[in-house]
Order: sequence, then structure tokens, then C-alpha cells
Amino acid sequence: MFDKIFNTTHLSIVYLDNQFNFIRVNKTYANACGYEPEFFPGKNHFALFPHKENEEIFRRVIETGKSFSIYAKPFEFPNHPEWGTTYWDWTLQPVKDKDGNVEGLVFILVDVTHSKKIELEFKKLNESLEEKVKDRTLELKKAKEAAEQANIAKSAFLSNMSHELRTPLNIILGYTQLMQRDVITSEQHKKYLDTISHSGRHLLALINDVLEISKIEANKTKIQVTTFDLYRLAKNMELMFQAKTKQKKLQFVLDIHSNVSRFISSDESKLRHILINLLSNAVKFTEEGGIVLRVQMKKGKFPDLCLVFVVEDSGVGIETEEIEKILQPFVQSAKTLKNIEGTGLGLAISKKYVELMGGTLSVSSQVGKGSKFHVEIKCKAGKKEEYQEKAEDRKVIGISQNSNIPKILVVDDADDSRFLLVNLLETVGFEVREAGNGLEVIDIWTSWNPHLIFMDMRMPILDGLEATRRIKETEHGKDTVIIAFSASAFEEDKAHFLKIGCDGFLSKPIIEAEVFEVIAKHLGIEYRYKEVKDVSLPIQELNPEDFTGISKDSLNALRDVLMSLSSDEISSFIKQFESGHKQLYQKLTELSQRFQYTVILDVLSKT
Repeated sequence: MFDKIFNTTHLSIVYLDNQFNFIRVNKTYANACGYEPEFFPGKNHFALFPHKENEEIFRRVIETGKSFSIYAKPFEFPNHPEWGTTYWDWTLQPVKDKDGNVEGLVFILVDVTHSKKIELEFKKLNESLEEKVKDRTLELKKAKEAAEQANIAKSAFLSNMSHELRTPLNIILGYTQLMQRDVITSEQHKKYLDTISHSGRHLLALINDVLEISKIEANKTKIQVTTFDLYRLAKNMELMFQAKTKQKKLQFVLDIHSNVSRFISSDESKLRHILINLLSNAVKFTEEGGIVLRVQMKKGKFPDLCLVFVVEDSGVGIETEEIEKILQPFVQSAKTLKNIEGTGLGLAISKKYVELMGGTLSVSSQVGKGSKFHVEIKCKAGKKEEYQEKAEDRKVIGISQNSNIPKILVVDDADDSRFLLVNLLETVGFEVREAGNGLEVIDIWTSWNPHLIFMDMRMPILDGLEATRRIKETEHGKDTVIIAFSASAFEEDKAHFLKIGCDGFLSKPIIEAEVFEVIAKHLGIEYRYKEVKDVSLPIQELNPEDFTGISKDSLNALRDVLMSLSSDEISSFIKQFESGHKQLYQKLTELSQRFQYTVILDVLSKT
């Protein structure tokens, strides 16, 4: 039985004496060596298979009496060079006599050549893959470096473009705002100024869109949550676009659902941007009919809300296959591109803003019948006491008697830009001085001690950066508020200005509301404002009872004038109710101003 097992096992088994002479081998070992088993007895192992390193190992086992194992030991048979290198797992086990002396060795081997070669192939393949990964990583690194260089070049171009365009725009819009502050008796002149202002702001919006899409692509756009008046935002949209729609003889309807909260917490600036983009598109692509802005609210668990905006138009519509395309940057509908102005960025920016605010923007359209843009945005309910009315909501006309008159230094090497801001501030009542370079700033600051400095960053002789550094490194200068003033609008520039010591940042062109807001923020002053009519939305519901006392002829005449869709005739007709039916007059006026003629006609049909 032992002989059968000894000669059929897959293990190669060798029995040697302590001089390494073969005593017995099994068939597996003999076959592996290319001999018969009878060939080995009496022959010396290392005479047949000379190998100095192996002989040292065998001798050490004899001397120490301790077993030894090794894995995947390479070996080449001298009588079979064609076999090449073979690999063996082997174990040496000492055989001891009754006195503990080593009298021989049992040498057990397993041929692992096949698995070792597979392992080597895998290793070789792995090394090849590692080399390819290394090469690919190097390629990606080079591509990344090239992309970064391209982005640097792109940023430099956008920065220069922004600076070159914003500088003249600063003059155009700034002087327009100054002239609009004057008492102008000519309606034609007012119209001229409004046109200049609108066109300048349109160009500024295009510049800002290009810069904004660059920020979005670089993941540098952030959400700024504040509590604001949603009714006022909606009303401002109505006022802004009624003039445009009236010019094109279009109806504009603002429909605010009764469940809409007046004060909410969200990013007002981005919401305004979204609405302006959607409504601007609606006006662009609509030649007859009208535009509707619906504001609704889905209520969740307090204070979570879902704000819904729907912008509908009766314009040219969009081909189904083009709906996804128009939401991409720099893309406009191929059907209308030749007739339409713009950069093709508005919808792309709106979509990104909506997504940043955790919402969705969907589009449905039918060619020849119009389009509907549906926006849902997550927000929270706000409280009236959290709301701070912004300067842009009211016109600043002076400094409150409760505030001291601050001293403000205006610094700009461009005479026109400097004169513009100086005049704006003096009109309101600030004490103002001016400087044209950094050295003049240091002199005036030292002698006059202004509370706040508007500091242009690009100037000759000594630029605004160095002037700011010199002022802020003094103990006294730490109390001087410095607002960086630049034609650059990049966040990294703003961050750099703040890092070197500036307390705030304003980009050109001058927007007077932003100027007054930053002064109030840092100096804590209060203003006097021009009185404005309070926004009270939604309006009271019109009922059949409101027409009590109105003659049948007047009701029929009202129906006829409403059917004419002439806003001037409708306003003139409604005027007759002002003295005797004031509440009815107010309701009809509010509805007609929103072009909600169908609402009035529906109520009239029930009288």
C-alpha cells in the first residue's frame, strides 16, 4: 500500500542520506527529471544536479536538524536545457536516528511551473498596465495643465474684456442716473434717458452673463439666502416688462395665487435673474397675444415651501427637438436665430441657478402657439421682521437727520468716473473729496481723515492695492473703511482685494443703490427716501356686488371697451368710477393695469 501511494502521488519524493546520496525516489520525481526511478540510488544529488546555493541549504538542514521550506524555487535541469526554467515548492525534512542525529533527508517537491508562469504573465501584464496608466496619467496631467493654461488665458481675456467694456459703461449708466435725479420737465427727454439706461443695462447684462457662465462652469457660484418681499419682486417684474410689452402691443398678466406668502427666504438675486431671463425670452419671441407670469406656492411642512413660477407666452414656439438644446450655453433656436439678439446664455444660466437652488425647470411648447416655462424652487417661509428693505427698492434723496455726515474720499484716475461718483454722493449730502492716484490718497487720508474711501484698484504712480496696504498697516488706518472699486467682476479679484485689507467691493459700472447700500452697511447711517406707493398684492377679489348702483348702459359700455383691448380707452373709461365708486375704481384699475380683462368680463357676466 505504501509503495502504491509513494509512486502515484503528484508529489515528488526523494530520500537522501546525510551525504546527499539518493536512497530512493518515487516515479513522479524520476519522470520530472527524465529518468527511471532505478537510475538514482547510489548517485549523489549534487553530482547530478550541481547547485551551490541549494547545496548550502541542504547542508544547513543536516547541521541544524531543522526543516526548511521554500516556494517557487527556480531550477534548470542541466540535461534538459530545452525545458528552460522550472519552478518548485519544496520542503526538506531531516530524518533522525534514535540518538537524535540526522541520518538523512526527505526531500518533497511540487512542480508549480505552470502556475508560476501564469503569475509571471500576470505580473508582466500588470507592469504593462501600470506603465500605460503612468503614461495616461502623464497625458492627463499635460491635458489638465493645458486646460488650466487655457482657463488662465480665458480668465485673462474675460477680465480684460470686462474692464474695457465696464469702464465706458460706468460713464454711460452713471451720468444717466445723475440726470434722472434732476427735475426733467420734458417727457421726451425722460424717454431718451430711460432708453439710454435700458440699453446700457442690457449691455451690462450681456457682459455679466458671459462672466456668470464662466463662474458656473468653474463651480464658483454660491447661493445667498435672505428674506425678501416676494410680492415686490413680482410687482417689479410686472413694471419692468409692461413697458416692453406695451411697446409691442402685447398683454402682460401677473397672476399671484392667494396662497402665496409675501415674505420668503431664498436667493432673491438669482430668482430675479431667472425671471428676467424667462420673461425677456417671452417678449423676444412673441409678436402678438401676450405673456403671463403666474406665481404659486406648494406648501410643505413649515417652514419648507415650494415656490412655483410659470411664464407663458403666445409666441413662435419651440421645436420639440430643440428644447434641450436651448438650455445649453451659447445656443439659440435655429429657427429664430437670425432674427433674435442675445448671447444664448440666459436660459442656460437660469437652468443652472434653478438646479443650484434645489429646483427644476421644465419647458413645454407648440410651434406657432407659444411656450410655457415651469420653475419649481425650494424655499422657506420668511418673517416680516427679518426683511430689510433695500436701497434699490427706494430712491435715496438725502441723509437722515439721525445720522452724522460722513467724509468720503473718491479715488479714480479716470476724471469722468471720479466726477460721476463725487456728484452722486454730493447730491445726497455727503462731504466728499477726490484723488487721482495712490500718492494723493495717502496725503488726503493723512490730513483729512475720511470715514470711507472708494478706491479704484488700477491707477498710475501708486495703484489702489499698494495705497490700501499702506493705509491698513497703520493703527489709525484699520478704522478707515476702504471699498475696492474696479471694472473687474471676477470673484477671485474680489477675494484678492478683501485679502489685502479692503472692507468691501463694488464693480463698475456704478449702480447708485449699491453705492448707498455699502455706505450704510459700513458706516451705519440712515437715509431719507423718496416716497413710493406700497405694494399690496394680491389685490382684493372683484365681485358682482361691487357693480351695485352702476347702470346697465355703463356695464354694457364697460364690456365693449374691455373687448377693444385698448389699454388707454379702458383706463379712461374706468376713471368715471373714481368719485362715486372708489372701491370699484381701485379694483378695476389694478386689474386693468395687469391686463386681466377676462377677470372683469367674467364678473360682469354674473351681474
